[in-house]
Amino acid sequence: MNSPTIDPRTAIIVALDVDNLHALGELMDATRYPMYPVYAYKIGLQLLTSVGAPQVVERMKEHGGR
Repeated sequence: MNSPTIDPRTAIIVALDVDNLHALGELMDATRYPMYPVYAYKIGLQLLTSVGAPQVVERMKEHGGR
């Protein structure tokens, strides 16, 4: 199984530096553009410590994260 080659000049990594699940969902929805696909999300420490990793992962899946 071959992974697509990622061009570092066009790879978009979105920093999820928010402190609640509502803001997380809004940010993920706002960055969903087919023309500029998001390669990865960087989860901020403040979000993880305020709501916990399981809730963050679940909310990211609800908003199209993998």
